[in-house]
Parts: sequence; C-alpha cells; structure tokens
Amino acid sequence: MVSDLDSAKKTDNIVDVIDGKSFVKVKAKVTFNDMNLIKSTLLDFNKIDKALAHITNFEEISKVRGQLEKARSNIKDRNQKSKLERQIKDMTNINKLAREGGLQMDQEFLNGFVLVLNYGTYIRD
Repeated sequence: MVSDLDSAKKTDNIVDVIDGKSFVKVKAKVTFNDMNLIKSTLLDFNKIDKALAHITNFEEISKVRGQLEKARSNIKDRNQKSKLERQIKDMTNINKLAREGGLQMDQEFLNGFVLVLNYGTYIRD
C-alpha cells in the first residue's frame, strides 16, 4: 500500500510508481503542485488583483471620495457638478487603479494559459 520513491529509479515514471498505492514515502526534497489551485488562481487573477487594488487604496479612495462629495454639495452649476461626478468616478475606479498599478493581465491570455495547463496536466478521477 506504500510506494517508496527512494527505491524508484530516476528513469521511472513517478505516476507509474505510485499508481494504485494509498501512500507515498519520500526521502528527498519534494515539491507538490496543486494544479487545480494554480488554474483557479490564473482564472481569477484579475479579480484577485482588483480586490488587492481596492484593499490597498481603500483609505485614499474613501478620503478622496469624501472630499469630492463635500465639494459637490457646494457647487450649484449643473455642468460643474456633472464634471465633478465624472472626476469622482474616474479617481475611484478600481479597474483603472488595478490597470495603472500593473495588476491586470489580458484575460484571454490567462484563459489560454489555463487551457495549456489543462492539456498538459495528468488528472485521475
């Protein structure tokens, strides 16, 4: 029931060595890659980075939004108010902050990367 990787030859295919075994004994430095987690992270990369941009800029966004809202309440001219509202939206746009911070990647690129990982990943059910 235990597969001993120490006794496996370097030329052996690890998948073949552990196939059908419940446990694996490793006597060396080993790295485990959770391909499903990696793929999930890549698919959600832009969402995660957008959230990071929001978290890291939250205090400043709140301060700017408060100042601009206060300024808006003092403006009577409809055109000036509209211009200020556009400025508020632009300055507090999380998507724009994430892009400007270099936190966004092309989603099609990420989808393609995951497709390649799916193709090259050996998954047993």
